[in-house]
Amino acid sequence: MDPSQDWMSGSRIQADQTLEYTASSLESDRNYTFSVAAVRDGEGGKGPRGPAVTIKTLCIDVVPQMVTTTLTATNDVTVTWQQPTVQCSTGITQVTIYYEIEGDVSSRLEAGTTDPNAESFTIDGSLLEPGTTYNIAVTVTTDQESALSEGSSVTRAASEPPSSPVYLVALVIPVLLIIILLVVIIKRGLSGLWPMVGWDCELAGRDQGRWEV
Repeated sequence: MDPSQDWMSGSRIQADQTLEYTASSLESDRNYTFSVAAVRDGEGGKGPRGPAVTIKTLCIDVVPQMVTTTLTATNDVTVTWQQPTVQCSTGITQVTIYYEIEGDVSSRLEAGTTDPNAESFTIDGSLLEPGTTYNIAVTVTTDQESALSEGSSVTRAASEPPSSPVYLVALVIPVLLIIILLVVIIKRGLSGLWPMVGWDCELAGRDQGRWEV
């Protein structure tokens, strides 16, 4: 407030009351200067104003507009929005994206933050449960974090079972391994029997007066 301008009278507080005063109906994002003076009844009863204190009211009603959500082929969620129509003297310093299970405010979590000039953000699909509907909302931070924007709903696709070829491969590989193992066992068993069979034949040949290999 320009000191040269006229001051507006606030309110009188009785000396025996708590020494505080609450100013109401102030405009958003404005600087106000306050000063206190002692007064009494009668002529010349108003003393000089004390030291002035200047404060700035918070910037309110700054909320992202037109929030939309799109589910991608990889089950990620693309969130888009428009910048707030109300601008603050402090400017926007951050945009925050939230998600919650629809109808369950207690499940609200922060998906991430992004540049103040951004108007889109991708939520990692791994954060979302398959087959569950979520409400996505956005806030902006000026001198404080704004209220949540209107939400946009999106349902993460349910997990699909593997296709038939995957099942076939999963079945064929163990069967092939078993067959290979059996072949190895059989070969090792036969290779251990052949010398013994040859020895028996050799002894039989000697008993009969002939040589066999």
